[in-house]
Amino acid sequence: MKKEKAPFKKIIWFSILGIILVGIVVFIIALLREPLPGKNSISQPNNGQANFSPPTWGINRLSPRAQTFSISGGKDYPKFVNQLVLDPRNVRNGDYQHVSIWAKDPAGIKDVKATIATDKNDQVVNLVLKEGTPQEGRWQGYWRVRDITSAKTYTISIKAINNKGKHTEITTFFNGLAKPLSLMERIFGTKTALAGFSNMCSFSDSGNADIDSNCYIPEHSRTGINHGHLRIKRNLELKKGALLGVEGGDITIDPDTTVTMEDDSTIIFNQGRAVHVNGYILKAAPNTVIKKAHLTFYRLTIHKLGSGTGVVTSQPPKINCGSACSKYFLSGASVTLNAVPSPSSKFVGWSGGGCSGKGACILTINGNKTVTANFAKKTY
Repeated sequence: MKKEKAPFKKIIWFSILGIILVGIVVFIIALLREPLPGKNSISQPNNGQANFSPPTWGINRLSPRAQTFSISGGKDYPKFVNQLVLDPRNVRNGDYQHVSIWAKDPAGIKDVKATIATDKNDQVVNLVLKEGTPQEGRWQGYWRVRDITSAKTYTISIKAINNKGKHTEITTFFNGLAKPLSLMERIFGTKTALAGFSNMCSFSDSGNADIDSNCYIPEHSRTGINHGHLRIKRNLELKKGALLGVEGGDITIDPDTTVTMEDDSTIIFNQGRAVHVNGYILKAAPNTVIKKAHLTFYRLTIHKLGSGTGVVTSQPPKINCGSACSKYFLSGASVTLNAVPSPSSKFVGWSGGGCSGKGACILTINGNKTVTANFAKKTY
């Protein structure tokens, strides 16, 4: 018998399947390719760089590699508020990178500049007002990533200058990609590997302080020093949500030192620059910020009363009373007090400052506080 030809319907179905497969391949290629130049949606000077036309970008059209940061603002104007967007955060040489940030000042913001660190000369880009007013508005800009090394972290410092010449700065970070992004990474984003240490950081009450051994700041804790400079000489890790503050001084990071910032962690200083020395390694996870702002510290004082004796200690480890019975703590910090009686004494209980009972006392520092620990001699 003569072999029948394939039915017409099968030909139609195979044609449709072929078109779908071609569409999928084209979609994957589009994801993996470098961004193509398109119509310039941002009107700004290129600051002496080569002319280029970045792809159309908008705050409502973020890429999967974008990172959004929440900003609460400092005490003085000008201040950054609401939101900072960096898109993308993980980049290669040749990528277009965009930044969007809100700035506020009743006197009006005159200029907002971004300084992007590279392995050679830093790039300086003028941002333009895209939304709102000079008193409170969203500033936006872009640049072409160049002169970076894979698997390294770089800083972006953003400065707002008001019409009176006053300024404030905030610093965030971006990562050089060690290899081209996979399709899944392009769609779902990437994460930064973090290190871990076993010792909790301990700081002096005030004046200059050094971190001279590897240490960490616990999750969602707030700590720092009052009226001094901080020098980071050994590896430091800020756990998730931790805040490190230095009021009245600078932060210096020594060469060959690693500072690791987990999600939502913050470093705040209010004088000079946060970093003075190059050669350190910074591992910054999402939503991490270094910013310049004023900080408030309050004094916690321990009194000991009664016929007995004992020692009161704190966590974070500042108070050891003993001898160190009055220390400054950063506003908003959670402090745990523990009373340890001597062998011939017993702990009777706490009074004052919101403490009571005989167990550990947990305080939130929202003003100057005085807590009394009552000890009595044991009776036999």
